[in-house]
Amino acid sequence: MNKEKPSLKFLARMAKKRMRYIEMMQEKALTPIDRQFEALKDKARKLIEADRDTTAPIKKLIDYEVYDKLNQIQRDKYILDLIEVYTKMKSQIEKREAERELA
Repeated sequence: MNKEKPSLKFLARMAKKRMRYIEMMQEKALTPIDRQFEALKDKARKLIEADRDTTAPIKKLIDYEVYDKLNQIQRDKYILDLIEVYTKMKSQIEKREAERELA
């Protein structure tokens, strides 16, 4: 019943492997939006122009074929990226409309 305890060196190596895995997964989380950026901007613009006060606009922008394949970290990043794209597009459209009204 004398079990050997893992050495400090072994535990440090395992922790380093976990950290590398987490970093790799976070890097992969960047790709879904990057690949679809122009199409997403166009979809957001159309959504905003059709109904500026739409309820749950982010939910309407989600590509569920992509979203369902992501892990939780990637899903969180995907949603945050969608929010960023949507808010930028909305502010650009509102800015253009305000400039037209002033002209």
